[in-house]
Amino acid sequence: MANTNLDLNELANRADHQLSITVNTDDPLKRESEIRLKEADAKHLRTKELLLHGLTSAVIIIVVLLCA
Repeated sequence: MANTNLDLNELANRADHQLSITVNTDDPLKRESEIRLKEADAKHLRTKELLLHGLTSAVIIIVVLLCA
């Protein structure tokens, strides 16, 4: 019988291979909750930026009209 032992260090150090070991221990409900929080944060940031751009544009227009 041939020797079937694998040297993981040899495999990990080879340039033509990429070794990755991941274990998913997250609870699906926790992951879904984190996704919803990230979505809410992104929506809040977009709304804040839109309001900031609108306010800036309004101030610039008012200043231009006052100067004219």
